[in-house]
Amino acid sequence: MAKTLSPRVAEQLLIGRTLRSIREGQDPRPTLREIGSRLEMSGAAYQKYETGETRIDSEKLRVILEALGTDSEYYELARARLLQGETAPMPAFDFRENTRSFEVNVFGRAHAGALGIEVYDTGLPLRSVNFRTLVGPRADAFEVAGESMSPWAEPGELVLFDRDRYPKRGQGCVIELKSGQMLLKQYVKSESGQVFLKELQPVERVFGVPLGDIVGIYAVTVRGG
Repeated sequence: MAKTLSPRVAEQLLIGRTLRSIREGQDPRPTLREIGSRLEMSGAAYQKYETGETRIDSEKLRVILEALGTDSEYYELARARLLQGETAPMPAFDFRENTRSFEVNVFGRAHAGALGIEVYDTGLPLRSVNFRTLVGPRADAFEVAGESMSPWAEPGELVLFDRDRYPKRGQGCVIELKSGQMLLKQYVKSESGQVFLKELQPVERVFGVPLGDIVGIYAVTVRGG
């Protein structure tokens, strides 16, 4: 009988597999001892992160990614590949140097007066960000046709989705089916060989789609327009 894993254990195993995929895809490939040294621990201790034996919280994950010389965007790409069944190591790829730049300015905001009204500073921007890193290197657009997700997404609007990013719970997603259909829904969870999705119209409901019918599940990154 197959052993049932708790969601927490399953998540830790996935994090470890993702870190291993990133490390093994680098050229030259760093050893467990090298990464452990960067983290001021032994190679054996670091290996327990990759095997899921040692729990990794969000702060520890950030530190490990720095030791691997990568970032959270690259981690999400590697994680998505594993969730979609790809077992080969994550290809060495510099996310920041291999995507076309579309820079947008980020402005700060200030509180004005005793009421604390928030206004945006009209001076120099705090920084700029590459919009491409927000939507993903393999972003595609999808035009909404039906009203099943109204008012969240109306007919005629565009949504952008990233083929390398798996949706979080409650996030909009595009489901590509083996039949050739594309569905725009809200991701709920994956369980018992099914992906559970929510739609809003004509009545709000949650329904399941067998994993065997699905080609890919992609997170929506931008909608509207």
